[in-house]
Amino acid sequence: MPGPKLIRPAQLAGIARDLARWTGDFYEERARDADEDLPATDVIMMQGDGKGIAMRPEHRRNKGKQDGTRPGIKKMAGIVAVLAGQWAGGQLLRVLHGRAKAVAATLAAVARKTRAHPRTRHLDLTDMDRAVTYLTNTHAHMKYDKALANGWPIATGMIEGACRFVIEDRFGITGARWSPDGAEVILKIRAVVVSGDLDD
Repeated sequence: MPGPKLIRPAQLAGIARDLARWTGDFYEERARDADEDLPATDVIMMQGDGKGIAMRPEHRRNKGKQDGTRPGIKKMAGIVAVLAGQWAGGQLLRVLHGRAKAVAATLAAVARKTRAHPRTRHLDLTDMDRAVTYLTNTHAHMKYDKALANGWPIATGMIEGACRFVIEDRFGITGARWSPDGAEVILKIRAVVVSGDLDD
């Protein structure tokens, strides 16, 4: 009986390229079917960040030139996270208005009710517990209302963590070098997987 057929690296790269090519059409079709009549109270928040990806020598900005600063060795990969949903958006707005401690109490109460109800007690609330702990421990420093009033920028660990997971954990491997096209393919696939859309 013959053993399993091995997929060669070139074949795997071809499959990855095909999958990445479909992502644009997939999200365009999903956007066409989206409900445009969202409630006035619905909130969508968007955050962005970026990381440098080391390029192969032939793809560097000043290839062949050797100097101590090594400019052009990396190209930036950007990531954008979108948070939608009326309830979650409302909690985010409360944090932005300087009410992080109150949000922590709300999340803790929701977690208690979820764990107490027979239909929902099986749900994994680890992330919610972490959010409660973080907000409880740091609420005194989360003066976002004052920062916004003064026009200061606000950074969050959420987008930084997503950027590290999607980009840095895969592309920051010691010694790894990429072509722009190869990096784009892998980034698209990782974004689809992280968004929970791979099966669709």
